Amino acid sequence: MKKIIAMLAALTLTTALADDVSTTVTINASVANSCVFDTAATTAASFNYVAATGSSIVANGTATLYCNKGTLALLPTGAAVLTSPVTLTKTGGDTLSATVTLGTSTDTVPVTGGTYAGGDRRVYSIVPSAAADQWSASSGSYTGSTTITVTF
Repeated sequence: MKKIIAMLAALTLTTALADDVSTTVTINASVANSCVFDTAATTAASFNYVAATGSSIVANGTATLYCNKGTLALLPTGAAVLTSPVTLTKTGGDTLSATVTLGTSTDTVPVTGGTYAGGDRRVYSIVPSAAADQWSASSGSYTGSTTITVTF
């Protein structure tokens, strides 16, 4: 019993004499420009086509770009901003040649909520069209895609 009391006293004495020491460590971060197109916020472009007259009833598509705060996203100079012309295809193999151009884009605005809160948003308008006299395109629905490119 005396040994147990002596051991407990020794253990208590070492914890009573324990001390703490600390220092401050600096943490640095370098934040890179970052942008992403949100595919969930992308809307399809569409148009009606008549071989005798070309495209009509055009509905512009949109591509929404999100960047971290203050990142300047630019359209490339001297390079194609959009993949164009685009070959639209129909089940069965028929094709229709279309062009796409960049329409009016919104100004960059701050994002106040959601996944990209605190970042910046810019919406680009995509305008489709097709030239007349593509008589080999049979009636029906055609689909294809374009790629928009920005640099930051």
